[in-house]
Amino acid sequence: MNAKRSWWSLKRLQAQASHHITSVFAGESTMTSIPLILLVLVAVMVPTASAQGGISKCCLKNAKTKVPRTLLRSYYEQNDPSLCSVPSVVFTTTKGKKLCANPSNTWTKTILNQGKL
Repeated sequence: MNAKRSWWSLKRLQAQASHHITSVFAGESTMTSIPLILLVLVAVMVPTASAQGGISKCCLKNAKTKVPRTLLRSYYEQNDPSLCSVPSVVFTTTKGKKLCANPSNTWTKTILNQGKL
């Protein structure tokens, strides 16, 4: 009879331990799931952004300033509306400054038609 009682006691202890472990892990999983999800999102998004050349800086408006061609080093066109809403030609000056220009302005067209900077 003593062995039977020990067996039932052991089963009851196992059930209590199982319930306790389940409730502890269930409580911890809800507490850790949000930070874990955020960590995974950041880990996925950072390499994606750097693989695409980093986070894009778009011209929000175009300057009306006309800069002499001799002060311009290079340019690139910002013309993808899915990335940037303002079409621009972005000039880089010899001092490394960025200048956003309207691609339909006469001054901008003249600079671009003169060939390589």
